[in-house]
Amino acid sequence: ASIKHLNGSDFPRQELCTALNTYNKSIGNNEALPAIEKLADNAVAVVTGQQSGLMSGPLYTIYKIITSIKLAAAIESDKKVPAVAIYWNASEDHDLSEIQHALFPEKRYTAEFPNEGIAAEALDAENAKAEIAAFLETVPDDFKEKIETLLTHQPEKYGEFSSSIIAALFKDYGLIILEPKILRPIAKELLKEFVSKNSAIRSSLESSAARLETLSISAAFTNPATGLFHINTDGKRRQIRLDGKNFSIDENAYTEAELLELIDRDASRISTSAFLRPVLQSKIIPTVAYVAGPGEYKYHLQLKDLFNLFDTEIPYLHMRNHATLFSGAETRNLEKLGIGKADIFRGIEAFYQKAELPESYESKHRDTENQFKAAIESLSKNIGELAGDKVIQGFEKRLNDEIQKVHKRASKEYQRQQETDNNRLDKLFKTLYPNGPQERNINIFYFLTKNPDLIRLLMETLEPNEERHYLIEC
Repeated sequence: ASIKHLNGSDFPRQELCTALNTYNKSIGNNEALPAIEKLADNAVAVVTGQQSGLMSGPLYTIYKIITSIKLAAAIESDKKVPAVAIYWNASEDHDLSEIQHALFPEKRYTAEFPNEGIAAEALDAENAKAEIAAFLETVPDDFKEKIETLLTHQPEKYGEFSSSIIAALFKDYGLIILEPKILRPIAKELLKEFVSKNSAIRSSLESSAARLETLSISAAFTNPATGLFHINTDGKRRQIRLDGKNFSIDENAYTEAELLELIDRDASRISTSAFLRPVLQSKIIPTVAYVAGPGEYKYHLQLKDLFNLFDTEIPYLHMRNHATLFSGAETRNLEKLGIGKADIFRGIEAFYQKAELPESYESKHRDTENQFKAAIESLSKNIGELAGDKVIQGFEKRLNDEIQKVHKRASKEYQRQQETDNNRLDKLFKTLYPNGPQERNINIFYFLTKNPDLIRLLMETLEPNEERHYLIEC
């Protein structure tokens, strides 16, 4: 959204910042309090967000946050407008398969959550803490205390606990953190508007989808539901459906008036989907920019009309930084294998060595055999009568046997070397390109155990307006 639009809009700044202040104190993020004061006054916000991944989730979450912090600083410097960075911990999501893993090259840590559609915000943190304790047992003593500080926190609910980890990682940078649950009471009237305008919302998304289709762009939301969920007292997140003119939650039917009354009584139980969340964000938070990944960037293309429906502007979409990290061990192994850092994106199959001797060697072997054969023929011609055919033939057989022994030994050694190189490749690619980009898989704590100052290095290296893929030795 333009700064002019934000300045002319009415945001619930005081109510928002009171909630942010309370929440950030509760997760030990006192370093964000000055930024919250700025937001309470007239600062604009650069927002990014992600599901509550175990131990912060894949690396791209870290890159999103760094991009947002540095973009906020750039806006403040260039536009002379106070700006803050906000991380939206999407803890209302109930797809637990997306949050319960922390992937390391040789190990997957998995927190066992009840897979019953429970919103992450309502989960107990106990199982996550147990997995983290198992991980901490593997951390080298030199860095253990620092890593423990980053991962050991008091909150008993998983939402706050995961926020505490992000707060610890970025404590030096004034990052404001929120969970959507703290915004719902503030957004009560907007949530009611989402109900009363639900038909218009769906029409907007359907017409946008049709327009994208004419541009050969597949829409993210082709058969949109209401975009609303209800979280019950057990934390189960249930879709609010529209059946004709009435709404339903599981087997319970509601008229529009009854659903509005339900929201009036307790707005904190109403949760939004992927297409309504950005609207709620922009109506409650003065969002100048949203730092997105490729998937989010795509679905925002469908939301412009929806933003217009609610008299707000879609925020400026800024692509997150992309990077691949290399520890010293990975760099050395790449050099041994003669592989450039940028070449890893070709995938491991491009470098796998076959066990068979290459054709160039086989060709030389055949040449050698032919040369010996010619030498035997010359020997037989010149001294065959004196030495006798049996002597020449015996010599030829022994010579051929030795040649084949040498060939077999060379083949075996070549195979051993290739297996060694292939094993090294397997280990390398589990770290650098594990069935896809590293940033979509590997957890940052794998690299923090090698360099506890990695966040500082990334903050110094990544630039928000650089579109290249960074190759960073850490």
